[in-house]
Amino acid sequence: MNERIQKLFLGKLELEEELLDFCNQIPDLVEARTKYSHLLDQVQTTMGYPFSNQFEETINIYWSCLGRAYYLFGLNLRQDILTALL
Repeated sequence: MNERIQKLFLGKLELEEELLDFCNQIPDLVEARTKYSHLLDQVQTTMGYPFSNQFEETINIYWSCLGRAYYLFGLNLRQDILTALL
């Protein structure tokens, strides 16, 4: 199953382009990305690339874990709601 999903989504340039186009249509996301880039440039200029890179990697790992936790919590919440309704 995992292999089928990878074949469906990974390596599809059209999908990446569609996602980028979609994201560029969300004004809040475009503004947040711009502010993020400027702030990261300031961190890199002030603290140097190694620190900036480590900082960015750490933030990315944290947000990924947090996003996964919220997703899993939502799955459990939906399951609880459906169980209660049945």
